[in-house]
Amino acid sequence: MTSDTLTAYVSLTPVADAVPIERIQRKPDWKKPPPQHITSASLTKSNIGTVKRINQVVFPISYSAKFYDESLAADMEEFNRLVYCADIPVACICCRLEKMPGSDSAKLYIATMAVLAAYRSLTIGHQMLSLVLHAAAKHKSPKISSVYVHVQVSNEEARKFYEREGFTVISEVKDYYRKITPKEAWLMEREITPDDAVHKEDV
Repeated sequence: MTSDTLTAYVSLTPVADAVPIERIQRKPDWKKPPPQHITSASLTKSNIGTVKRINQVVFPISYSAKFYDESLAADMEEFNRLVYCADIPVACICCRLEKMPGSDSAKLYIATMAVLAAYRSLTIGHQMLSLVLHAAAKHKSPKISSVYVHVQVSNEEARKFYEREGFTVISEVKDYYRKITPKEAWLMEREITPDDAVHKEDV
């Protein structure tokens, strides 16, 4: 997870099928907007280009073609999502399952989670993560025990975000990043709990 995730403000070039952000009418109290209703879709060959573009806009590094090919795996469609706000693609999350040696359980790793800068502070990150945690809690085989993520040590906002979502810093990983500085990352993790099985929209 890089320093651009959830915090940096970057110039936005909308993807081909996105509505220009100028059409979004901002409310006077923009600093404290109400929660936004979001929808999400599984990744497909048709929308993976949009996912790639969002990642390119948000992150200072590029991900390989192999990364995106693996993100299309059918058994990961619950976790790898393209997220829409008012039918505009504004965020995405890509994960992978890591089975625990000698166990029938697994951990879910958040490889990338990106929200376009113009749509931050709208609780989209929280809602997107909630969808993934809900899917993780419902997953039967393998059973998912926890979710973890790497956060660049300079990215205090991302760290605070994950801490609000129940993650804790497990360790600091030296030289985690190869092409950006600082190279160190926090390893943050949270357990999957029974409460995660009840999605907020089900309450």
